Amino acid sequence: MSRTYETDYSQFIPSDAFRSARLRYRAFEASKDCELYERWFADPWSQINCTPNGPRVTATSTITKRMEGHVDRNLISAVICLPHEDDDSKPGKAIGHVILDKPSMFQHATSNFGIILDKEYRGKGYGSEATEWILEQAFKRHRIHRVTLEVYDFNPAAKRVYEKCGFVLEGTKREAYWLEGKWCDAYDMAILEKDYFARQTNNS
Repeated sequence: MSRTYETDYSQFIPSDAFRSARLRYRAFEASKDCELYERWFADPWSQINCTPNGPRVTATSTITKRMEGHVDRNLISAVICLPHEDDDSKPGKAIGHVILDKPSMFQHATSNFGIILDKEYRGKGYGSEATEWILEQAFKRHRIHRVTLEVYDFNPAAKRVYEKCGFVLEGTKREAYWLEGKWCDAYDMAILEKDYFARQTNNS
């Protein structure tokens, strides 16, 4: 006689998986987010920091296609939101976007990380908070071993945020990109799984 086992898996599902202290996270929705993303893609500073291709005019249809494609190309592609003013548990105003790539070779468990914030919300600690959230997702929920990023020498504020969150400088690509009339260095940074959990222990 076969026996049926019923397991309550809800105990393993974190109730706060898509929220942090001051932020909420959700999927990209073209009807809600296109205006915000158009503003980012029209901002030279945002474009330069997101891609070495430099500023360029981008059609709305291209933005929508690119952002919707992130769902398939990345482990996580989330819109960063403030809490909804009528319901703190739900996402409200969108202020940024964060991604964690799928490992190109799964046995190495290495993912690349990227983030962008609307101008109005930079320098307020939201970038650090969203970065800490993505690292929690990477190491605790996706079994990633190593998270990497690239940051340019003309954005020292971003480099300080990453260092604050535990990223370590692994190397400098000297004069790697020609941007805005001069050669710029690019810094390769990374944080390992063991470094992340060591920080959690030290901060507890």
